[in-house]
Amino acid sequence: MGKEDYIYGRNAVLEALRSGHSINKVYIQENARPGGIGEIITLAQSRHLVLETVKCEKLDKLTD
Repeated sequence: MGKEDYIYGRNAVLEALRSGHSINKVYIQENARPGGIGEIITLAQSRHLVLETVKCEKLDKLTD
């Protein structure tokens, strides 16, 4: 997959979830502050999306 296959950043992901954008999986960074991603998690769960907690290094590789 290329970089264009990913949406990254809290605000961009939140807007994609709110708009009903087609999403297969949501990666959550380990030790992320719950308040900062709470709505993302809630929306993803309500849409029965796969949520995967990953290390920061994996997210860095995906977005490089």
